[in-house]
Amino acid sequence: MVISKGVLYEWIPATIKNYSHKLILSVIPIILLNSGLLGAANQSSRVLIPHYEKSKKHYEDIFDYIDLEIPVGKIDESTSAKNILKIEGKGVFTSYLLTDKTSQFEFLKTYRHHLEKSDFEILFECDSGKDIRYSNCGAEMLKLVNSRRTFRGLYSNCADYKNTSLISAVLTRKDKRKTYLFMCSQDNKVFQSIIEEKSFDYSRLKINSQDYNPTKESLSGLIEQKKQDEKNSKDHSVISRYKGSYIRSYHVRDFVRAFLPIEAIKYSQIGIGERERLKLLPASGKGTFIEYRAEDGTSQYQIEKNYLQALKKNNFDILYHCSGEKDCGDGMNDYSPFARGSDDKNAWFSCRSSSTAVITARLKVTNNRNLYLFYCFESATWPRISQTVIEEKVIQTGLVTVTADEMKKSIESKGKISIYGIHFNTDSAKIKDESKMALSEIAKLLKSNPKLKLYVVGHTDSQGKEVYNQNLSQSRAQSVVKALTEQYGIAKNRLLARGVGALVPVSTNQANEGRQLNRRVELVEI
Repeated sequence: MVISKGVLYEWIPATIKNYSHKLILSVIPIILLNSGLLGAANQSSRVLIPHYEKSKKHYEDIFDYIDLEIPVGKIDESTSAKNILKIEGKGVFTSYLLTDKTSQFEFLKTYRHHLEKSDFEILFECDSGKDIRYSNCGAEMLKLVNSRRTFRGLYSNCADYKNTSLISAVLTRKDKRKTYLFMCSQDNKVFQSIIEEKSFDYSRLKINSQDYNPTKESLSGLIEQKKQDEKNSKDHSVISRYKGSYIRSYHVRDFVRAFLPIEAIKYSQIGIGERERLKLLPASGKGTFIEYRAEDGTSQYQIEKNYLQALKKNNFDILYHCSGEKDCGDGMNDYSPFARGSDDKNAWFSCRSSSTAVITARLKVTNNRNLYLFYCFESATWPRISQTVIEEKVIQTGLVTVTADEMKKSIESKGKISIYGIHFNTDSAKIKDESKMALSEIAKLLKSNPKLKLYVVGHTDSQGKEVYNQNLSQSRAQSVVKALTEQYGIAKNRLLARGVGALVPVSTNQANEGRQLNRRVELVEI
């Protein structure tokens, strides 16, 4: 061992001089004579038990003061409380791998030998053998040693059921204080924790309560945000941004359909075909999606409280609010109310942590329309605010018109025609008013061709369960037949309603564009 220049060894037990060449134990409380040697002495010279001969991947963490719990007896349900010793002091935590030629038996025999020869008292020792739960270690030992937790001192993941050995020991120093050792070995891995009792230094913190007199200025907010908004982005006119935040991402879509959460979501509810189990609020219209980043130091709670207060104050109905996985459910972070449940893949839900908070709100505006707000807040170095605004509006139809003549040509050449101008309420067979143009053209076709008989076939996309889609498509086909016979005077014997659900797609259901093509009414020649 090399002794660093400028380091005085106060004492070394005589027994320590008789050591094996494989493992060196050197008890060396030190006095640093040169402050320039502080780093080197703390990291290398102050070694109580160096790592085993030729071992590799040696890691070390040193804490000036830390606490640790070590076993001093069998740990099971009846004895765990009395057999755990709580200690504190300076902590040195090391781990290393033995060479392939070193057996665990050889290492342990050498280790125990030098502990005993160096005046250590063995407090507890156990060996798992085949299974630690049925050894003298105790069935609950793993709960004490099964984590890597340097914040409590134990730097170890050494807790396999098999081939694990543990040693707890103590050395009484000349100053009457104690140095504790806890070592865990598993096959060729060694994890060692050493705690040296010392006086706690309370002088590192000072409280100035007598002169404390906070002013309005000292309690003011954070430094103004300097980052720039995304190009061509802006706040939505209905609500301003949180003060000091900036726009990181911005998208506007002319028409989207979404399903907003209004209760907690379990992970088991978000699988394919499980959407009907969720309590969701359908919303469609113009979509504005903004992701803000707040200033560093702004808490999620602070953001949440501001938004809730502002929404309530301005007559928004809070339809749902939750904070954290316990309230929101373990599936909320994996559920996108847009990407999974809507037709617009460009919408997103960017909050993913277990602390995520969610708000769904509604504002009633003119013409019996609603404006919906959906927020998620996530705590991070730069707190994230994801804002979605959906403004209800009637989707513009008639952009593509299929005339009666075009229907006739397609039926004569292909035996069928797909109609995309008939629209229904969400998850309903009720026909919307904007479908009148398409229905009138179908009626015109039938009146100008009195011998023509048609199947009216309803089709859906693959979202939802098969039986549900089958029934919905049948109901929608019947609604079209009813409208043509009752409103346009077409004879009932000329039309037959059929529903095939998602069984006859014309495009992929994996993309929004494909699903739009699959949702249709077809006229098929009988």
